Amino acid sequence: MAKLKKNTSKGRQANEETASALERALRDASDIILILNKDSTVDEVYVSNAKNSLGNLDHWQGQNINALLTEESKPKLKKRLSGVSKQDQPASSFIELNHVDEGEREFPARYTIHSADDAGAVILVGRDLRATAEVQQQLVRAQLALEKEYEKHRDFDTRYRVLRDNLNEAIIFVDASNGRILDANLLAAKLFNVDSNGLIGQSINSVLKNINRRSALELLLNAATEKDPLPMAAKTAQTKETLKIHPTLFRSAGDMMLLCRLDVGERDASEAEQLTSALGTLFRTGSDAIVFTDSSGEIRHANEEFLRLCDVVHLSDLKEKMLGDFLLRGSIDQKILLETTAQTGRIKTFATKIKSAHDTETDVEIASCHLNDQPNPYFGFVLRNRSQIEAIRERESSEKATHNAMELVGTAPLKELVAATADVVEKMCIETAVKLTDNNRVAAAELLGLSRQSFYVRLRKYDLLKKDEE
Repeated sequence: MAKLKKNTSKGRQANEETASALERALRDASDIILILNKDSTVDEVYVSNAKNSLGNLDHWQGQNINALLTEESKPKLKKRLSGVSKQDQPASSFIELNHVDEGEREFPARYTIHSADDAGAVILVGRDLRATAEVQQQLVRAQLALEKEYEKHRDFDTRYRVLRDNLNEAIIFVDASNGRILDANLLAAKLFNVDSNGLIGQSINSVLKNINRRSALELLLNAATEKDPLPMAAKTAQTKETLKIHPTLFRSAGDMMLLCRLDVGERDASEAEQLTSALGTLFRTGSDAIVFTDSSGEIRHANEEFLRLCDVVHLSDLKEKMLGDFLLRGSIDQKILLETTAQTGRIKTFATKIKSAHDTETDVEIASCHLNDQPNPYFGFVLRNRSQIEAIRERESSEKATHNAMELVGTAPLKELVAATADVVEKMCIETAVKLTDNNRVAAAELLGLSRQSFYVRLRKYDLLKKDEE
């Protein structure tokens, strides 16, 4: 910064050392210094070296300060200078002025005004406010943008509420992480017999009757993650109204949510609708395990009993798994079931074992049906766990056969008895395999672990080939 001139007021001469100290203090404390005479003409201009962006302002010297200000700044400075001359204004009070430099650019500055001498000269010590002004403009722009976004949000929220409360079906939004109801329309509130805000904040498990000893939230999540979801049947805890819930899982602002559409069962529903509802209830609450697969054997739907039979917690654990993964002979059993069912339409009884997720085995009988009345045919399987009574009957039958074999002892040599008994057992096994596969000889051979050639040899041996052809 250029060196300030010494104060030349009479009786107040400052030595060189004092002037240098004052110069350094002013240089460190200000960005620009203007010295005005009593006519408001700029006598001297000093710009801090740190503010090179202000440029060279030496051409301001000799100009009236009003020529260097915007219109709104002129009366402000005039009033303040008048107060300084009358000494009724605080010397340290601030004034903000907007400068015009040669009519091309403007920049703001904040000044403190100090009286220089008795002749009316004043010193304006200023700070550059361009950075502050830029921040203020950014804040104004941000505020305008925020208000605009708020108006858009309010408009969207209004449309959402009007649409929500004028839908013809009841809907609720559920937080998928904790099961809390986040929103509900008027029909949903009426359905649960509460006021318009009575559902918000409640747990979905508390407003729906307990289903199959599992939480309603868990069942909704399982139903929502299925490829071809079926409506979930439930009852309201308070009014006992029967509902069909269609859950949709989606993500909003990073959080998982459930949109649940609630259908109320009509009391005068047709017989077909009643049958559909009854079948859905049987699927969910029946004592037999039921599973549906596509044509490749991939599991698409399964009920609670099938999950329990396989020691699986969630239906999602079965997704993209094959039915053969849980059968004793794996892909062999699956191939027999699918091919025979596709050819004959159904299988009444197929005995095998189910392997659980923990490698335990359970004896089951499987009945199957080909559901070919839709574009993508499914296969339905009903699995029944063999009861202890059936096991006892089998043991009794085995004991009876053993008793009959004991009665034959002594009527023929042992070698002939063993051969005859083996032939009888082998014939029974072949007949049983043919019956189980509905005369599908390829499947029966695979079921017995025989080649086709060996299987046909045995059919001829026991005169079963002609019988099958007839």
